[in-house]
Amino acid sequence: MVSICIFTQLLAHMKWHFTLVFFLFSWIIAESQVFTPLKDQPPGLIHTAADWVVDGNGRLNLITTGDLTTGSKTTVRTIYMKQTGTERFSISASGLPDITLGAVNVADLNRNGRSDVVLMGQNASGRFVSGIYLAQADGSYRRAETSLDALIDGSIDIADFNRDGFPDILISGRDENARPVTKLYRNDNGRFSEVNTVLPGIMKGKAVFGDINKDGLPDILLCGQSASGPLTRLYINNQGSYASMPNLFTALRNSAAAIADFDNDGWSDIIISGENRSGRPTLVIYKNLQNNIFSEVNTASIRPLMNCRIDVADFNADGLADFVITGESLERPYTSVYQNMGQFRFKDIMAGIPGVANGHALWGDYDGDGDPDLYVSGIDVCYNLIGQIYRNNTNPDVERDEPAGIFIESPIVDYSKGPYYYFLFSSCFCDPENTGTKQYHMFVSNIHREERDFDLNYKYNEILISRFPNWGPADRSHRTSNAFLTRSEAEEARNGIIESYTSDGYRIHYFNW
Repeated sequence: MVSICIFTQLLAHMKWHFTLVFFLFSWIIAESQVFTPLKDQPPGLIHTAADWVVDGNGRLNLITTGDLTTGSKTTVRTIYMKQTGTERFSISASGLPDITLGAVNVADLNRNGRSDVVLMGQNASGRFVSGIYLAQADGSYRRAETSLDALIDGSIDIADFNRDGFPDILISGRDENARPVTKLYRNDNGRFSEVNTVLPGIMKGKAVFGDINKDGLPDILLCGQSASGPLTRLYINNQGSYASMPNLFTALRNSAAAIADFDNDGWSDIIISGENRSGRPTLVIYKNLQNNIFSEVNTASIRPLMNCRIDVADFNADGLADFVITGESLERPYTSVYQNMGQFRFKDIMAGIPGVANGHALWGDYDGDGDPDLYVSGIDVCYNLIGQIYRNNTNPDVERDEPAGIFIESPIVDYSKGPYYYFLFSSCFCDPENTGTKQYHMFVSNIHREERDFDLNYKYNEILISRFPNWGPADRSHRTSNAFLTRSEAEEARNGIIESYTSDGYRIHYFNW
């Protein structure tokens, strides 16, 4: 794991007034945090999937899956964090299989009052696995006989699509033949069978239920990579069968999607974020105008991300749906909480939560105080594995003295005075040269000035994919250094990064242009 953080190096080279602003910014956050990290934490994982689950005592526990990396060793894990006391969690046995690159969802599938688990992903042997795990009276889980398609890089959602009283299962992802798949399984009193639908397969995205037309039947939104390219499309539930609506939505891949009523008019709206056909991160919110008509709203205040996750909840208990989004821009990962100010106006509350790639952000009121708490997992810009449960300090039943606008929202660096000097780098535990053996590789560019936003990112990706065609889309792995005032400062930071990776046993590849 890399021991030097680019941001720390930037602070060492920045002028004193920039450092002072950052100090004041950090002090203000420390004094008045909306989210406070708990001491008992799950291990940091990448390629994360997670969900909260209610146990037999009514407590909210956490299931999280992914890759745990320690030194040169990577372990596939599924971790059950059981709530053992006030703000206390501990790892507990669950009977759930270890998976990564997967998806997890929870519901009472057999209507016995206990929350069951549906999951799919890849195990330590590289085999694709899936299953329904029924909650037992002793708190463990037993695999049901029902079989689901085993997929990775996808999603699971659960809703009663035919209104028979039993929750049904919607899955999407990539099968072992690298084909995108979307399937719906009907729950017949605990027995599941595949439903014949017109839904196209998607992967690296989200298939989500939501009642768009207020008829009481869950419709389906697909957003992800299809066999023919990026796709975003809505399918209306017509008494248990699905019909495609006109394809009027921005097509995205490496994406996330959610359905929620953001303006409190009683009609569900749509939010999507991901990578568009040109490779740029794109976020769009659509207002539901009724009669299956939507209009795009202004999202200039929201940072678009790709390879992302979106989760919606009213974090401050003001009656408006807020959301958290975590994922990657073209330069670095972010985790942002957006407060709904009404009329589709959203404010980044500058929550101070680390941005993570290959991760997850998930709301859940573990302490039952009326405001949803937050779980975040993934890998940050310094290549630290993050696994963190945050307590939400909003406490809607308690009056608070803090003013509403407690966070500084102005950037530290004035980018209008650029261009600045940058380098780009990425790493992987992979086999980019098809030798048959995986090892740690680090890729780094030479120093450049950037005249236009993201030109360096596109050039770097072009070289990476050209030299290593089996790498695939590179957007999930590259990192851009922070801005340096001089070429010599950037070169010094670059040499430090190379030295750090070399000392950790990485093989270095140089991309010079």
